[in-house]
Amino acid sequence: MTVSKNKILRKCVSLKVGLLYLIIPVILLPGDGFSSIKIMPLGDSITYDSYIGDPRLPGQKTGYRQLLWNLLTNAGYDVDFVGSQLSGQYALPAFDANNAGFPGISAYNLANLLETGYWYNTGEQVTPGPYFDYYPADVILLHIGTNMLSVNVDDVERILDIIDDYSLSTQVIIARIIDRVPHSQTVTAYNNALESLVNMRIIDGDLLTLVDMEEGAGLKYVIGYDMVDYLHPLSFGYERMANVWFGALVNILPEPLWTSPNILSTPVTQAIYGFPYHYQVQARGFPVNYQLITAPNGMVIEQESGLIDWVPASTGNYEIRIKVSNSLGSDT
Repeated sequence: MTVSKNKILRKCVSLKVGLLYLIIPVILLPGDGFSSIKIMPLGDSITYDSYIGDPRLPGQKTGYRQLLWNLLTNAGYDVDFVGSQLSGQYALPAFDANNAGFPGISAYNLANLLETGYWYNTGEQVTPGPYFDYYPADVILLHIGTNMLSVNVDDVERILDIIDDYSLSTQVIIARIIDRVPHSQTVTAYNNALESLVNMRIIDGDLLTLVDMEEGAGLKYVIGYDMVDYLHPLSFGYERMANVWFGALVNILPEPLWTSPNILSTPVTQAIYGFPYHYQVQARGFPVNYQLITAPNGMVIEQESGLIDWVPASTGNYEIRIKVSNSLGSDT
């Protein structure tokens, strides 16, 4: 790999290995083996992908959803993203752009929308009646609470009650919401209250999974790094969120058909000295283990997701070798 004064040209090569990684599903979902699993990304602008002063067209807004779709389908899962909203339909690689992200919505107004179909922020009657009557889901990915932030989680409990009234078999993966810039103690207090609520409901039998987006996703809360403004992630931050959702989903979805790994992504071949470099390695086949065999100092790869992070410390020529494997074979 050749490095110029201000750019680093990079080649990426995958190699073989034979490692085994087991995932044991917690539940089997409705329609298992007969139809796609309906997954609803539910929330606000962080789900839809919109930020303050955003100049992009709706069709360009993908958030965590495009990467999550790729992770799921590349791993062999048969899924269908559902919801009344459409954003990211012009993005490549193409993915299922349906979602239930409502920019600007609070937990209170989201509960009202789910009950009545009415979106207070826009005055739009999204559905003629209860939302889930028109957009049923097997799994819901819920990230809510950023707008009208407080430490009160009564409205989230109301949302969970509405989901239970719709179907006791719907699995909800609910997030401790992402922090903001600078750090907000109110976000942490809200998340702690949310976690207590979720734990109590799990004891009562709710099909809930809690994921930690605030600290567990590894977001770096710096504008221009993982954040585009004080509330919303950049694409790199959304990658980290997608990896957390994916990790939770593989524990509840029916096991996909295993296949030998096949690398699908095209390497990012340029980086700028002193600036963060990210590359999401994607491979078809499940389960897949990612490993850096040869890499410059400071480069790391997330073993289960394939996300590479690096800040080049100098110019030069670099060889990078990546090992992608499962128990059935490898791709080079």
